[in-house]
Amino acid sequence: MTTAPDRRSTGRLTIVLPAERPETLRRLRDALRHQTVRDALEVVVVRWPGEWADWPRLDEDGFAAVQVIEVERGTTLPAGRAAGARAATTPLVFFAETHAYPSPGWAEAVLAASESGRWQVIASAFANANPDGAVSWAAFILDYGSYGDDVGAGEIDSAPIHKGTFRREDLLAFGDRLPAVLSAGDELSLGLRMRGRRAYFEPAARIAHLNAPTLRLWLRGRYLIGFLIGANRAERWSPLRRALYALLAPLIGPVLVWRAAPVARRIAQSHALPRGTFGAMVLGGFARAAGEAVAYALGPVPSVQARADEYELFESVLIGEASR
Repeated sequence: MTTAPDRRSTGRLTIVLPAERPETLRRLRDALRHQTVRDALEVVVVRWPGEWADWPRLDEDGFAAVQVIEVERGTTLPAGRAAGARAATTPLVFFAETHAYPSPGWAEAVLAASESGRWQVIASAFANANPDGAVSWAAFILDYGSYGDDVGAGEIDSAPIHKGTFRREDLLAFGDRLPAVLSAGDELSLGLRMRGRRAYFEPAARIAHLNAPTLRLWLRGRYLIGFLIGANRAERWSPLRRALYALLAPLIGPVLVWRAAPVARRIAQSHALPRGTFGAMVLGGFARAAGEAVAYALGPVPSVQARADEYELFESVLIGEASR
């Protein structure tokens, strides 16, 4: 069923992989088992209840170790990621997504950057895995354009929470707050910077990211991520600050697009961006702003977290269906 982790194994990097059905694992499995240093990788599958009789046998792929962590129905995705981090047996933890596919040399590049001793957070480089539409490019630019594979290596402020690589001991230092900091927002990056942790962008650690190809699907996701960001902040902020940000929320969309404009211009130098990309970026910015505004006003709402989890866990399936 699963291989027991060997605390003396050669594993140096743990990949935490949340999954709610076998098919969400299969494409990512192909990317992971082609890693040049797969014998240095531990894979921790965080598994929700479901039909798992025909799940991909990752323990046959030559990894240093494979664990399967069973979580209860209703467990939030951030709590599942936190469980995976706690179960890891290696110094480094990477939070995978089933719609983002590392290139064969990805893990080797991440380990080389980390083992230099200068960096505690490693950000991978991203390429657009479905570059045929304006919505896909708008999504890529707003979410991952700053980490594009055409950007040079160097120190940066922070890495994305999902698909970022972190030191396990730094994650566990958040204690009971770990599920919250692995949800969305800036608590993780702020906390790590306060502890003097430094982040590095490694363009050789390349990941192909599938983006939502339809406007309806993407705007739903943007609203939900905006709500989670706002809810995470609302938990920590005073009522006065929440009220102020709720009032100023209409400015969030233009600010997001303004910040992303240089990124779009840079990417346009090497890719022919489809007509409508900028318009989709504007709509995406306002969708996220709307989510943040509602969250600042209402605070955390469990049902929204559940909807966001469903979107995230099923995103690779939804993208595949929408792309056909």
